[in-house]
Amino acid sequence: MVKDYKAKGNNVLLVDAGDAIQGSPIGKLSSGEVFTNLMNAIGYDFAIPGNHEYLKGIVKTLPEHWKTIFPNPQNGPARFLGTTYYVDFPKVRMIALDTDALHRMSDYTQAAFWLKKTLREAGDKFTIVLMHHPVYSTAQGRSNPFIWMAFHGPLREADVVFSGHDHNYARRIVHYEERFWKKEEPTVFIATNASNKEYPVKENSKYASSFSGDAVYDYVQITPDPLRISTYLIHSGEQIDETTICKH
Repeated sequence: MVKDYKAKGNNVLLVDAGDAIQGSPIGKLSSGEVFTNLMNAIGYDFAIPGNHEYLKGIVKTLPEHWKTIFPNPQNGPARFLGTTYYVDFPKVRMIALDTDALHRMSDYTQAAFWLKKTLREAGDKFTIVLMHHPVYSTAQGRSNPFIWMAFHGPLREADVVFSGHDHNYARRIVHYEERFWKKEEPTVFIATNASNKEYPVKENSKYASSFSGDAVYDYVQITPDPLRISTYLIHSGEQIDETTICKH
């Protein structure tokens, strides 16, 4: 798939939103090292860890091999170096937010202040945020109130937010109309899922589009204006959704 896009002369970045090791015995037995090595061989450019990448315990820890395979920029908050970070391109600022590293209220506060500052300093660039847990949960019984409270406000500065975790696809356009958070342009929230594990999408009239029952991938085309996002079924290649985001 990536080779096909590159063959057309496109510059391609391959990105993952976490839980790449989920569901496989060999992945669990190797603490995910087998799959992170595979992702490295495939050529992933950006990745954030999901809850299945973290080792369970009194305090969740991320295996050292993950940080070795993904030597990300060290420009995030001090407590989350290498898993929360940003990368600038000529037209886009990509921001990775590791929501599984948040254990205490002070973690959420530190990450939220950093996110707000990093988004505001992006200037005229498109801002794309990648986070494992969705701000707006798309599966029944999987709400994340601390994620919503910490990041709902700062993310008004973002153009698009990609998340995983809920094992389905849904796109929601959020208009920040409250006086405190008022913003002219909406933020597009996309929960996506490239695995064969599927949860039904919970009913919500606020979704602009939703889908469950198969794995998908999202193709982001970066042009001066607009930014175009197309979503396809992995197995058949059928397109199931598309949206555009204008900056000016």
